[in-house]
Amino acid sequence: MLDILDTLEGLSTTPPAADVLANAPLLEDWSPGSGVDGCARLYGSVTGHPRLRDGARIFTSPYLRLDCKNGWARSWSRFYRLGTYNRSFMGELILDEVLDPHTRSIEIPTR
Repeated sequence: MLDILDTLEGLSTTPPAADVLANAPLLEDWSPGSGVDGCARLYGSVTGHPRLRDGARIFTSPYLRLDCKNGWARSWSRFYRLGTYNRSFMGELILDEVLDPHTRSIEIPTR
């Protein structure tokens, strides 16, 4: 049990090294939200992801840390560089029926 707690603590408290962040996928038009599973995720359009096509509209694995000031986020699976914040993008995904209508936005300070 302590191993998983140590892992979670490390993932949520360790900032990315410069080279790791430089190679991280870029998430544009991003905003945080909570899906029907209750997990906090980031929603947006991604480029540079190792498994997804550029421009794919995605939601990340649950995020563990969001550092808007320095322009990055840590999800369970990887770091992301954060581009433009767009709180209405998630609403567009709901209207396009990409997301469940019960998905909720998480408000964050933008300054």
